[in-house]
Amino acid sequence: MGWFQIEAVVSLDRGQHVAVAPRFQVTEAAGNTTLAMTAAGLSHHFDFAAGTLSFERSESAASGALRALPLGSRSRSLQQSDLEQVLEEAPPQARSALYDTGQSGFTADAVCLMAVEIDGTSLLLASGAGQSGFFSLRPNSDGSLRALHHSGDSRATYAADVHLMAAVERAGQSFVLAASRTEPGLSAYRLEAQGQLSHSSSLGAEEGVGVHAPSALLVTEAGGEPLVLLGAAGSSSISVMALDSTGHLTLRHHLNDTLATRFGALSVLEAVTHNGQTWVVAGGGDAGLTLLALLPGGRLSVVDTIADSAALSLANINGLQLHMEDNQLHVFVSSEREPGLTHLSLSLSEARLQQGGNDRDDLVAPNSGGVLLDGAGQDQLTGGAGADVFVLAADGDQDEIRNFDPSQDRIDLNAWSGLSSVGQIDISATSDGAVLRYGGDEIRLYTDDLRPLSYTDFLRYDLLGLHRPPLVEEPAINLRGSGQLVGGAGHDQLTGQDGNDTLYGQDGNDQLDGGGGHDQLFGGLGQDTLEGSGGRDHLEGEDGADSLSGGTGDDTLYGGIGNDQLYGNTALDTLYGGAGDDYISAGDGVDWADGGLGNDTIHGRSGWDSLYGGEGQDHLYGSSGDDYLAGGRGHDWISAGSAWDALYGNSGNDTLYGNFGSDVLSGGDGIDQLFGGTGDDTLRGGSGADLLQGNQGVDVLDGGAGNDTLRGGTLADTFVFGRNDDQDEIEDFRLSEDILRLEGALRDGSESAADLLADHARITNEGLVLNFGRGDVLTFSNLLDAEALSALADDIIFG
Repeated sequence: MGWFQIEAVVSLDRGQHVAVAPRFQVTEAAGNTTLAMTAAGLSHHFDFAAGTLSFERSESAASGALRALPLGSRSRSLQQSDLEQVLEEAPPQARSALYDTGQSGFTADAVCLMAVEIDGTSLLLASGAGQSGFFSLRPNSDGSLRALHHSGDSRATYAADVHLMAAVERAGQSFVLAASRTEPGLSAYRLEAQGQLSHSSSLGAEEGVGVHAPSALLVTEAGGEPLVLLGAAGSSSISVMALDSTGHLTLRHHLNDTLATRFGALSVLEAVTHNGQTWVVAGGGDAGLTLLALLPGGRLSVVDTIADSAALSLANINGLQLHMEDNQLHVFVSSEREPGLTHLSLSLSEARLQQGGNDRDDLVAPNSGGVLLDGAGQDQLTGGAGADVFVLAADGDQDEIRNFDPSQDRIDLNAWSGLSSVGQIDISATSDGAVLRYGGDEIRLYTDDLRPLSYTDFLRYDLLGLHRPPLVEEPAINLRGSGQLVGGAGHDQLTGQDGNDTLYGQDGNDQLDGGGGHDQLFGGLGQDTLEGSGGRDHLEGEDGADSLSGGTGDDTLYGGIGNDQLYGNTALDTLYGGAGDDYISAGDGVDWADGGLGNDTIHGRSGWDSLYGGEGQDHLYGSSGDDYLAGGRGHDWISAGSAWDALYGNSGNDTLYGNFGSDVLSGGDGIDQLFGGTGDDTLRGGSGADLLQGNQGVDVLDGGAGNDTLRGGTLADTFVFGRNDDQDEIEDFRLSEDILRLEGALRDGSESAADLLADHARITNEGLVLNFGRGDVLTFSNLLDAEALSALADDIIFG
């Protein structure tokens, strides 16, 4: 019996379903517990009584007074009720939440908010989508907000487009942790009572940690030590980090999703500490959840998984809430794809995790399943009737595991240094189990039915959770039922059938076809062709220029090293190009694709897709559907397609096309060119000398830092200019039709637009020039006379 127990799935009408990630709020009052789930302007309310979840009502989220968020030149507005809720939630270890300023559900409308309290003073930390770094704000007595400090992104930080924040206190010093939607790592900052922020350290890909596309961040503890958990969708990983009193981040453990876990394309990560033990639940686009134990020192041990089924709604998880009652952990899960809320539970009684000391210990798991931690010395660990995890120390001793059930138990050898493959372990079958030897450590293992376990059994059952190495047996070419096929050194053709098959191509140019069922295909060396066919399949091309096709079902494809071709086809697919110049076609459905290293070409096709170019000069095409496209590092070319899309060039000299639909385009760093298309688009140049062209539609153009050129195009456009935007030129401003929105800081005491023009405007040979000092100059090259200067006052707004 596994740890996860199914309680219920509370369904909602499909018309009430919102695919946007929700915010959860648990309220306990007068012995009654309620759960609210809010996204894109819609709230669903549930009652939770006596361990039973029931739907109460749905309603539109409160809409009332708006409160301005002064975020530099990109001021946003937030519902006053949302702001009050954020400010009320300021525990010592806080986490941010995403709020939808437009209640549209689009990423471009999101703002990341977190409230903290320092020396008795409440502060708000905030970052808008597409902005560099984040801001500290202070509430005024009238409820308005005042900007205190802005900490921008730099080469030393991972703070472009911050969408995750957490706060922690160490030795009396407050720190803020920030992670970017588009940069591969985490940055730490000291926070002072006056709102001053100073960067203290960063940890990510540049420092050798395999993190890509951070998607979840939290602070918890293990053994009394505060620890930071960073989940990443692009690398399907969980990184455990420690933060010392100086703000320095160090890596304690880094765990990637495997075939034995279910947090691929990680989107949700939550933790709870009970009876001194911290438990972590993770999920994402892997059709299920994984339970992990966070051990003293920061090591994660996988305890159990639960897979999606017809009785559950765990496909493309976008929301997760944990709630403890006595010894019972209640898990509430929402899906991007399926309307409703899944309710699971786990018993976390004290006996479920036991740790040995430095002498000979005898640990026995309860029948409900347990985690037994081997200490130093020759220990005996005995499993119960449930699913058990045996965590072995690297102590150079001979330990025993008894009553081991290979169908559900697992051995955790993460503490054994340098071990990454079953092939590194000396495994000898015995009449009643097996002996495992690695370095100076030895495990004598006795199975529950006293039958032998061979090397192949450890691969078949994935008992160690390690990467499967090549097998030496020569397989059959066709397979009936569920099983394994392994090719040799030549060009092999391997075909599975309707079961859940595992196929290894090995060396040579191989052809692998999983057939029906949930299959796992590994190409190996050579130019391989992998076909998932039906079912939820996992395909890895590995080395060589491979071709991978997922087929029907929610598939995961890894191209690996080489110039690969990946085809998601139908359903909800996750595609990773890896190193090399890859071609990725996500196919129909709500897909997630990452080109990785190299100059990649990625097509979203139909559906709401998220496309990431990664490093290199990439080409991204959104096609139909509301898509999120991020170029990453390098000079990228991005085309939005025919719906409401969000485009981010990130670093490099990028070219972005909005095409059809009302799109949001953000150039990021570099010399970028942004073209809006036919809809009502929002164009943000970012830093660098950018070209922004709205084309057709009612567009908003904001050049940002750098000397930019802005062309509105047809219809009534809004041009935005703020402090530190440098020297911009507007080439086609139409009086009495277009709007100039100036940041409030540029008013400099002016009572009206006419006063501002009188103080800062003049007519030159280059056109009408507004000079605000400090290097901020705005030129209207098509307005050439005093009459135009006078008429411009009616077209200026502030804010």
